[in-house]
Amino acid sequence: MHQRAIVALITVTAIAIGAFAYLRINSVEWSAPALADRPLWNEEEVAAYGPKVNGPASPVGAVKRGETLQVIRDRYGKDYWACYVEAESGGRGWVLCKDVGSKPLGT
Repeated sequence: MHQRAIVALITVTAIAIGAFAYLRINSVEWSAPALADRPLWNEEEVAAYGPKVNGPASPVGAVKRGETLQVIRDRYGKDYWACYVEAESGGRGWVLCKDVGSKPLGT
């Protein structure tokens, strides 16, 4: 019985450390202006390749050039870099990171 408790504690600790590391690595967060008027999409692939890749898609919002964006996370694909952002206006969605101002050094 004592051995099971130790194994369970080690397992839970390992899962917690792994989850923390995953969230830390994948939480990017920086603020920058939108460099162009762009739609916000619900999938990163649609932001990268357009709405016809995964069937018909409609934008979930839009950002205007100069609007402040909070980058929540970013993802690299085979040939793209997409950012999940929250716009100053409150909309959330995916845009290409090339359409977001520079990521500060060291983040």
